[in-house]
Order: sequence, then structure tokens, then C-alpha cells
Amino acid sequence: MVRYVPASPPPQMMVKEAYVAWSRKQVEDLLKSFDMDKDGKLSRQELQAALNKLGSRCGFLRVLRALRHADSNKDGLISIEDHLVNYLFECRYKL
Repeated sequence: MVRYVPASPPPQMMVKEAYVAWSRKQVEDLLKSFDMDKDGKLSRQELQAALNKLGSRCGFLRVLRALRHADSNKDGLISIEDHLVNYLFECRYKL
């Protein structure tokens, strides 16, 4: 018995992935959702969880860079308004 197997899947079976960059509002909303104590600041753990959600491959290193970039008073907590949204937006995470 011989079966015909198409060389490529039919068009309705083909899947294409399209990536869309996060908007500033989406990034800000995501960060706010990871602010567990709702104080407007993210701890290292909260920021790492948010970066993992954004798809960061090197979350720990990205946290350190974000702290260096956006922690203006060096208290180990990053205010969401402390240039964090701009920094993460510039990293060009994709959905």
C-alpha cells in the first residue's frame, strides 16, 4: 500500500508566528501587576518575575542592569516611575 504524503502542510495547517513589540502602557501595566505590596516600587524578586513574563532570557543580569539604570536613590527598590518603563521599553521585548 502506498500513501501520498504532501511535501508541505496545506495552507490552513501552516502556522506563522508574528511578534509585536510591547507598548509603554502594556509594560507599565505589567510592572504594576507584579508589585505585590502595591507600594509603587519593585523589589529584585518582583522585577525578575516581571522580566521573566516579558521573556527575558537573562533575567538576573537584566535585573542588575535595570537596578543600575533606574534605581535613582540606590535603595534596592525601583519605582515604576524611575525611568524603568523607558529602560524596559528600549529593550524591545516582544509579545
